[in-house]
Amino acid sequence: MDDRFQLNKYASSCLIILGLGLSITEFFDLSAGLIISFLGLAGFVISSIRDIYLTGSLVTWTIGVQFVISHWPYGRLIILIGTILTSIALFFRFKKDKFINYKLWILISLLILFISYNFKLQNIEYSFIIYIIGGLSLIVSYGLRFVNKSPKKVEDSLKLIFIYTILLNYLFMLGHYPGYNIVRLILIISTIGLGGYSLVYRIKNDKKLTTANTV
Repeated sequence: MDDRFQLNKYASSCLIILGLGLSITEFFDLSAGLIISFLGLAGFVISSIRDIYLTGSLVTWTIGVQFVISHWPYGRLIILIGTILTSIALFFRFKKDKFINYKLWILISLLILFISYNFKLQNIEYSFIIYIIGGLSLIVSYGLRFVNKSPKKVEDSLKLIFIYTILLNYLFMLGHYPGYNIVRLILIISTIGLGGYSLVYRIKNDKKLTTANTV
């Protein structure tokens, strides 16, 4: 059974919007870019996840991130609530799937990353080390998931690059390493590239199905 995560047309479109928002923020330093990025990210979560509880918790977490970025009050509290709700929703989601090994490993990695982000916001010591542990765990677990996919599709490779680039981007941001702008550019390209490819693929596939049904 092929249980790989498939991007629908709406989720693909939202990824493109997210990439455009990141581009505006990066190259033009406009606050509008943050709003567009937020809309793209929230739209991606809502349109790609069918679990209403997981969707709601991730949207809550996303809103909290936007509040922190915009320096609005209660942003950290919203992120904390979103993280707790997301952790609970992920647990029951994977429990429903009977804790398939690679999925459980990915779940634990995501939870570690969520915790490290909250520690970073609270200026708690060792947040960077916790992020490294979570990041390495996700790299290995998602890498194994990619290796076990058969047959491997172009979209699978683009998703792998997208996930790894997000981790690398956050690593450079936390560590204040040189070359962050280059990593950021790669993230923008991978985001728009994944969204664009998936959108075109889904549209072509829908046309094929429509043609087949009319014959």
